[in-house]
Amino acid sequence: MAVSVSYSTIKAVSEPEAMTTFLAEQVFAPVLPSVQVKKVRTKQGRRFEAPKVLWNVYEAELEMPGGVEVRALFWTKAFFADDDCQAYKSRIRRLLESQNGNPLDPHGYARFFPDLNLFLFFFPTDPVFPKLGKVATAASVEPLLIELHEPGRAGRHVRGADDADALIPAEFRRRLPLDLPELTEPQVVRHFTHLAQLNYSVDTGMYPLGSCTMKYNPKINEEVAANPKFARLHPAAPAAASQGLLQMMHALQEWLAVISGMHHVTIQPAAGAQGEWTAMLITRAYHASRGEGHRHEVVVPDSAHGTNPASAAMAGYDVVEIKSKDGGVDLDVLRAAVSKERTAAFMITNPSTLGLFEPHILEIAKIVHDAGALLYYDGANFNAILGKTNPGKMGFDMVHFNLHKTFSTPHGGGGPGAGPIGVVDKLGPFLPVPVVGHKEGRYFLDYERPHTIGRIKGWWGNAGMFVRGYTYMRLFGADGLTLQVLAVAFHSWFEDGQRNISSIAEQVLATLGRLIYDVKRPSRQKIRKRVES
Repeated sequence: MAVSVSYSTIKAVSEPEAMTTFLAEQVFAPVLPSVQVKKVRTKQGRRFEAPKVLWNVYEAELEMPGGVEVRALFWTKAFFADDDCQAYKSRIRRLLESQNGNPLDPHGYARFFPDLNLFLFFFPTDPVFPKLGKVATAASVEPLLIELHEPGRAGRHVRGADDADALIPAEFRRRLPLDLPELTEPQVVRHFTHLAQLNYSVDTGMYPLGSCTMKYNPKINEEVAANPKFARLHPAAPAAASQGLLQMMHALQEWLAVISGMHHVTIQPAAGAQGEWTAMLITRAYHASRGEGHRHEVVVPDSAHGTNPASAAMAGYDVVEIKSKDGGVDLDVLRAAVSKERTAAFMITNPSTLGLFEPHILEIAKIVHDAGALLYYDGANFNAILGKTNPGKMGFDMVHFNLHKTFSTPHGGGGPGAGPIGVVDKLGPFLPVPVVGHKEGRYFLDYERPHTIGRIKGWWGNAGMFVRGYTYMRLFGADGLTLQVLAVAFHSWFEDGQRNISSIAEQVLATLGRLIYDVKRPSRQKIRKRVES
């Protein structure tokens, strides 16, 4: 299907009717011609359009030989800019070359269509679906060590090793040699180095994950987090023996409070979505304390971050989605949706997932607060406002951060992450415990919050993520963090097709120059000294 790559072309292919033909002709015909694609429908709420990417989830009805019907899910991710497509392609290149789809699903299928800058992923939900053939041939496959084995090869270079064997008492010597491959030292080094190079890492590129706006994981973060005084501190150690870590956690809370314009912060949630869920639990507790526990709806715009409705639903709320107007919130629709009897909160991402700043945010705050509801800020795109404004100034009551999106920690991906939340003063009593307090020169874990929603993460949260995020903040300082918003705005403006960029370019270059030549950022040696102290 040789076509020119454009927004309209890819969008046309993404329509269910066109996708039905596309799957039949381009996906199944080459490998399983007996499979009939009967119908494809877009999964509701799973379509995402932005200036650079179109992301869809489909459900397809497939007919197998013998008339067996199977329903399967398909993911497609299409890029309109070739550079972005190539960046994503490099990330999953090894998946396409050496794996049969998802490594966890032997029936999975992944394929790249270069003429459309389109990636398609297929993971059948029905076990009767046959295993698909490989979609690409690996350029080179690293053999196992046992396959490299040849008798007589050796990699031991210990002086006097043969004589040393005689020093071992006979009753402790092996009767048979170890059944291990015999290899030279360079062979072993090459083998594991090649395996390491198959991984995507900070050495080979930035991390192009979905809509996340931070792709940079600096090595200095890892160096500080690996310091034994952080890494080897047991989470059950008493506060008296953990003053350094508690001081860092308290400072992180304070920095996030200032950055967000909130009064209280908890860093306990283990991910952005858990931060959202925590905020919804706080919302429920707050309304219950006022005798308004009957409020059961959370309103979200269709441009909100995808986890917002899921987090609200997990907290027991009914989700009301409202349509956008010109990429922003339709104020008339919002007024009609909120209610003094039903509405608990309004959740919004600003700038939205479409990359647009909400110009009517103060009026939105008034509408929500007049209804007695709370206004929640999703920090997915916090980079775009960092240092220039904050949710507190916009009238928000709650905000969550993604340390991996704004402060350079690795994305959790199901593992360790951090999604702190900040709240205004009236919601402080409901924060999960413990939070880190400071009194008379000592840091302590504060459990004295009688209205708390309880603990939502084991121990104190993922402390290693706190160290990484705090290191990034200290490394760049206020001026350096503010540079992010200029870089984001510059990038977005350029991607939007604007060419008259002299004004914003001057701001970026001026700030960058000041950082490079005037601001004395701490060296690694100074950072180590701070950690040691």
